[in-house]
Amino acid sequence: MQRRGDGFSFHITHPDEFQTMAGKREFTKTLETGEKSVAILKILMLAAEL
Repeated sequence: MQRRGDGFSFHITHPDEFQTMAGKREFTKTLETGEKSVAILKILMLAAEL
């Protein structure tokens, strides 16, 4: 989780095998909140989906 300006974003690095398929090293998602407690809950929900 990173703070960017007034909000938070979630970053996760792809494994090497997936980087070739996806063409990206990292998955990034804006959490659309400025509150840390809400951002943590959103990360947990997002991680469950992945």
